[in-house]
Amino acid sequence: MRDVFEDDFHQIHEELLVRLDPRVARSRWERLFHHPWRDSSRPVGVALQDAGRPVGFLSLLFSPLPPEDPGSTICNLSSWVVLDEYRGSSLRLLGPVLSHPEWTVTNLTPTEEVGRLFQRLGFRTLETHRCLLPLRPDLLLRPGRGMEVRAVDPADPGELEGAHRWLVEQHGGMAHYLALEGSQSRGLVVYGLGRVRGLPAVRLHHVSDPLLFREALGPVQRLLLRKHGACMLVFDGRILGSHTPQGTLHRPLPVERLFRSNDRTETELTELFSEMILLDL
Repeated sequence: MRDVFEDDFHQIHEELLVRLDPRVARSRWERLFHHPWRDSSRPVGVALQDAGRPVGFLSLLFSPLPPEDPGSTICNLSSWVVLDEYRGSSLRLLGPVLSHPEWTVTNLTPTEEVGRLFQRLGFRTLETHRCLLPLRPDLLLRPGRGMEVRAVDPADPGELEGAHRWLVEQHGGMAHYLALEGSQSRGLVVYGLGRVRGLPAVRLHHVSDPLLFREALGPVQRLLLRKHGACMLVFDGRILGSHTPQGTLHRPLPVERLFRSNDRTETELTELFSEMILLDL
């Protein structure tokens, strides 16, 4: 066993990641090793070795915490791969994580087999449903009740302040951003682009103020349609919670997303600083 750092990417990719999913481009896998919020003092993962050759790998994505957050370390597990002949040693890769029970740990894309294993290890349900919200013509015409919605350039966040500016600076060009402003509140939306059944869609990774987002849904949809040609919003149920708009379709996930934490709740754990952003999931 050994820690993995940025310089190990080529070997880990050639020996393991290409086997995990050959459809994923090398440049996308590389994001797990090189990303804007990378903390060089921490490893990007752990590897199982045999005679110097990597035979297993588990990606560890640590979230930076703003100064006002005194809570536990957050670690997102991603891309667990072990060569067939070494599967009996797979659990050794979890050792560095399980040895820190004070950490908050998320597994956002487990397989069915891995999901059962993590539940036996004490992980709880983080998410059960994916939500789909088609763009509605009536909302596209609705004025938005005085809401201002604008796209944010990560290279120049403009008037963003505090936690919102910090999030944009940390994620940089890995995501897209909308700033929302109502009469008494401001919000930030962090999102990515994808496709649903071949149609362009927007995936919501984080919404700082779900109520404000719902009230601004008309101008939000107009901007997303104009900017990206998107016809669908996709998001996990916890992202908007009780403020999920009417007309949203709820689809059960094939395997529940899981987490373990002593001090953080499900609604605190969105998709920030995770594989969902880096791998465009």
